[in-house]
Amino acid sequence: MVSPSYVRTMGWRIIKGRDFLDGERDHGAVIVDEQTVKVLWPNENPIGALIKFGDRNSARPYVRVVGVMGDAEQFKRPPQFGPSTQTIRAIGKIFYLPGPSDTLADGMSRSWVTFIARGTKRPEELPVAIRHALQ
Repeated sequence: MVSPSYVRTMGWRIIKGRDFLDGERDHGAVIVDEQTVKVLWPNENPIGALIKFGDRNSARPYVRVVGVMGDAEQFKRPPQFGPSTQTIRAIGKIFYLPGPSDTLADGMSRSWVTFIARGTKRPEELPVAIRHALQ
């Protein structure tokens, strides 16, 4: 689960479709990487495809693929094809944009948050600017 600016902040490139939009929350948008596309939609356009997290009987809603990003170097791994457990391991990254009334996030761990920021000025000033903005 990420914020609308996560992909941009990380400096990753959207190669198909689009990035998350500010104000898009509660619309069930996901961005997937190229590895996920190779596993779930080989030879197909994944934009607009639906994904359901959990098992088939899950009450969680379907979410829609809005973009594909290039494989980030730290996420690359060799593809594994075969039985469903191997296919699940072969899936790459799926970034989901949660909303305030999100039922998809129910049951997922909310005990920690990772905060990522990118600055354009002197790096030593960034922690102070972040603390000021959060206050």
